[in-house]
Amino acid sequence: MSFGSWGKRDYSARNKRASNWRQASLEKLGLKCSHCGFADPRALQLDHKKGNGAEERRKIKDTERYYKHIYENIEEYQVLCANCNWIKRVELKEGKKPYQAQ
Repeated sequence: MSFGSWGKRDYSARNKRASNWRQASLEKLGLKCSHCGFADPRALQLDHKKGNGAEERRKIKDTERYYKHIYENIEEYQVLCANCNWIKRVELKEGKKPYQAQ
């Protein structure tokens, strides 16, 4: 064991399983943006149709469990490219907290 790795956990197996669940979800949904058809996997994102993905992500903190949850509830999700996902977010004001005067 080298000094640099002392005391560090190896999460590579867990990360690989999470990546496999994410990839399986993308494949199940078609591997292209459901809005514009863009198909480069480097820019594809799993989007919660109802817009409450951030809330759901906070509830399920473990990445592997989160992607498994997506796979098991696939009808609630869609694939969007990064551009379409951000446009949707802005237009629907997703993730914005109401302004509160101080």
